[in-house]
Amino acid sequence: MNQAYVMPDSRVYLLIEVNRNLWEIWDGFRLSVAKEVQVSRVGVMTPERVEIKLSDRTNFKRVVLSASTVVLEPNSFHGWDKPIVTHNLDIFAHMHYAVCTVLAEQLNFTLNLTLSSDYGWNYGNGTYSGLIGKLQREEIDFTAAGALMRSDRMDIGDLTVGTFIARTVAIYKQPPLSSVNNIFTLPFVPNVWIALLIVMSVFAVTLVFLIWISNWLHGVEMKLSFALDTVTLVFAAICQQGISVAATHYSIPARIATFTLFLCAVFLFTSYAACIVVLLQSASKTINTIVDLANKPITFSVQDTKHNYIYFNETVDENIKKIYFEKMKPQGAKAFTSPEIGVERVRNEFHSYLGEITLAYDIIAKTWQEHEKCSLSETEVYKIPLLTLYVVKKSGYKDVFKQKMIQQQEIGLKYRTTKKLMPQKQKCSANSGVIRFNSVSMKEIYPALIFLGYGICASWLLFIFEYIYKTQVDK
Repeated sequence: MNQAYVMPDSRVYLLIEVNRNLWEIWDGFRLSVAKEVQVSRVGVMTPERVEIKLSDRTNFKRVVLSASTVVLEPNSFHGWDKPIVTHNLDIFAHMHYAVCTVLAEQLNFTLNLTLSSDYGWNYGNGTYSGLIGKLQREEIDFTAAGALMRSDRMDIGDLTVGTFIARTVAIYKQPPLSSVNNIFTLPFVPNVWIALLIVMSVFAVTLVFLIWISNWLHGVEMKLSFALDTVTLVFAAICQQGISVAATHYSIPARIATFTLFLCAVFLFTSYAACIVVLLQSASKTINTIVDLANKPITFSVQDTKHNYIYFNETVDENIKKIYFEKMKPQGAKAFTSPEIGVERVRNEFHSYLGEITLAYDIIAKTWQEHEKCSLSETEVYKIPLLTLYVVKKSGYKDVFKQKMIQQQEIGLKYRTTKKLMPQKQKCSANSGVIRFNSVSMKEIYPALIFLGYGICASWLLFIFEYIYKTQVDK
């Protein structure tokens, strides 16, 4: 039995007959490959009954287990017990180190930790680099850094449980509402148009009636031009303009109606102007999916990490391919960049940056102002698998590691580590006390200029028509 490969996950029993119809049950397993099998008596058996007590497989008796973790940015690494000053991808190494140290206390083993410079990817010939390569060669017993759950790694090691989520999403600022919509027409829903038409019609009919009564009482003939001038007066009031209608001077009721018309126009115009000011400060919601990212005129860059290169090469999604070939490839080396540069481009340009969201949150928290966070959106371009700790294939540690790691999650240690080390998403603080108004550019007033241009063209056409008509009538 001393030559058998019986690890903590194994269940091997030896029955020794000590008396007639009485057997002792012995259990044995290795704490590691280098250790001898530990044998202990766990029960007895007779033809009538079996008494057995499972041996404790959760006390490794300070046996040394080798593990390796990954430090991608050694210049920013100051030790596992030092606070993280600058957040980078090594934050997940720190989080998994916390898991592994607790795991060593739970199972009472000594952790022999080494460093790797790469998580490990397939060379194409069945061998792996970095951390996964060490696991494949059985230079370590398990990985102390979380590696992605990928199907090509399942033949190399056994998976334990999902630990943390490395969310890689595209972040971008929604374009201003004024850049995608005509904000001068947005306040008007169909019901508002109907109500406005009714109000104008009521005032026009009322004024025409009052002027007609006034002229009839004074013996003045009512001309068609008076009615047309009254309609023009109503339009002028709505547009905050004035007009001279001589007939209104003969009637106090007509003057009161005119005053009411202009007072109503003031309220309407004030409400409309307030809506325009709000809309000028508002962000749109035009980009929500990966389809929008592929089709909208927004530039795109990606964090310069190995797994992003891998996933863009492996993807079969047509939208991701479109983003890569039409938005990224023309940029050359700028397509894959650092989080600092990518987030800064999002801040100052109509740009989307695909990167590890925790790093982006940390940069945004340190450099962005409160009002800039309100237009920030994010979209998941592709699904990143969970991170997990790998153990050597058939090493016998998988089940016992899984049990203890699940226990860490149940009692809140995993949640505590996440809250302590991982930057949280920045919230838009509407009540931060900072009031800021964006400057209005030609882009915002462009629809109004277009409307003005159409009005000028229509006026010239009517002028030319009247001139031609007048000259023809005179002849």
